[in-house]
Amino acid sequence: MDLRDKDTAKEKEKRTLNKRSLCVLGVSLLFYLFWFVVDGVIISVDAQSYIDGYYSREPLYPSILFVLRLLFGTSSYLYVTVLLQCILAAVATWRLTEVMAAKFHLGILSIAAIEGIQFAVVLLCRFAAGRKSTYCNSIESEGMAIPLFILFILALLQFLWNSEYKKLVGVTFYAICLICIRKQMLMVLPFLVLVYLGAGIFRKFNWRKYLIVFCSVLATTGIAQGINYLYNFALRGEFMQPTKNFAFLAVTTLYSSDSEDIESVEDENLRSLFKIIVSQIEDCEYSYKYAPAGWEQLAHHYADNYDLIQFEIAYPAIYEYVDSQKPVSTNDREKAADALTESIIKELMPKCWVNMLRVATSNMYMGLCNTVSKASTVLNWYNILFYLLYAGLIIRNIIKKKNRDINCLALVIAVAVAVNVGAVGITIFAQTRYMIYNMPLIYVSMYLLLWSYAKEKRTVQSR
Repeated sequence: MDLRDKDTAKEKEKRTLNKRSLCVLGVSLLFYLFWFVVDGVIISVDAQSYIDGYYSREPLYPSILFVLRLLFGTSSYLYVTVLLQCILAAVATWRLTEVMAAKFHLGILSIAAIEGIQFAVVLLCRFAAGRKSTYCNSIESEGMAIPLFILFILALLQFLWNSEYKKLVGVTFYAICLICIRKQMLMVLPFLVLVYLGAGIFRKFNWRKYLIVFCSVLATTGIAQGINYLYNFALRGEFMQPTKNFAFLAVTTLYSSDSEDIESVEDENLRSLFKIIVSQIEDCEYSYKYAPAGWEQLAHHYADNYDLIQFEIAYPAIYEYVDSQKPVSTNDREKAADALTESIIKELMPKCWVNMLRVATSNMYMGLCNTVSKASTVLNWYNILFYLLYAGLIIRNIIKKKNRDINCLALVIAVAVAVNVGAVGITIFAQTRYMIYNMPLIYVSMYLLLWSYAKEKRTVQSR
């Protein structure tokens, strides 16, 4: 074959790949736009807090809603928001499918399987999780955070696979967007630290590469914090963080506390306030001590009573106390409420940390289950077998020194699952809404682990 024939073959292959890519994108757009037409705009329970830009909300999603409201008017901007979310979800699905296909030279059936896995997760949320809508149709930050998280993971993987420093820029950009869109996404910071430490050990980073990656983590933290401060200065005239950053941990502390824990609080006013809150929690049987026996039952009891503690008992009492001190402004009122939630953690956590550990452990168990299916008598066996098989395939690859890049993918997703489950388990109940970020990724990883194992076996048998 001469050079001209080689060039012609390469051009033909390139056109085929381009057609395949457009086909994958087209199918993805059709899928998500179908749900845009069918479900339209879903106003979630939290929608108004984003629309009005509550003090507790991170800046990105309320800012996007504000800009779209200016551009398209109050009658249309929510439809435009949902349309953009559906397109973003389609792009993330396309990119995940294409990156995996290109990296591992997948055939058409595997490409269809990877795209189908992502569609299946959407359908699971639409029909089996009790939502009756997809996340991309809802006015809530998950509509953008979920596809952004997938794009973040892809940029990170491409950096680890190929040491492309331009991808590190993408990792930093997506991480900043995630932190500025949801409190939960602060988990990307410890996640990145763990991944970079692991990559440094297994891929033998030199000091220069370590310096670059950890400077990128510091830059992510600093820029995200700066955006938070600037947003609140523009909106409220004061450099301040979003509020209620410690609310989740404070509620868990209150759930895990006993009346006796309050007696050692030295400040008389705080002791009186905490006694009112904990007494009400116990009178309503929202406390941990009223949970049925068993890890799963404890997690369900905590989840059922979490919002009741926060919105019906704790914060009404906290704001009543703050208002009695006559705060000068709304900003001062919110900051004073934050100071009280921090005091709850500081004063009560040292006394109830054993109970909190039990609650966190039960939540993490639920989080692991909800990442791959649900926690139930039947599905628990499936969940256990899934994780055992996933871990077994990774360990096998490490021992045999095979499928290095697929193992890298699987390990990164395993760390993402562990960090997310840990962060959520310590602070709030582990419902599917908080676990959904890693569900398509871990199933794609599992598919590729099984695919590489089957391919390896076929190769051995054909010799």
